[in-house]
Amino acid sequence: MPITYRHDPDQQVTFTHWTGAITAEDIRQHWAVLLSDPGPMQARRSVADIRETVPAVSGDELMRLIRRTLAPRLDGGGWRLGVVVASPAQYGKARQFDAMADWMVETRIFDDPEAALRWVREG
Repeated sequence: MPITYRHDPDQQVTFTHWTGAITAEDIRQHWAVLLSDPGPMQARRSVADIRETVPAVSGDELMRLIRRTLAPRLDGGGWRLGVVVASPAQYGKARQFDAMADWMVETRIFDDPEAALRWVREG
């Protein structure tokens, strides 16, 4: 699977790792599993490492995913997400997500995983 995650109950943080060309269906499947897991849903703090991905999702597809998959589960907001990027294309896609989901997810973008984790844990 191109997107994997593990929840650390001690830190109350969920770590996701994205690899390869990620499609809208990959994201939908990942979010469906993640949002059904009580650990991440209770913690609502994540670090997403997308440095090994090629963004292959259009803005329209991303907005549909947010509306159909995230919004029904995260309508109350309160999720804090640090996204780790390595390229301008990844940064652009992360900013796009931030703009589209800012009412549900507080997102910051980093080039250092440790900085992302520190920020997520502050919240």
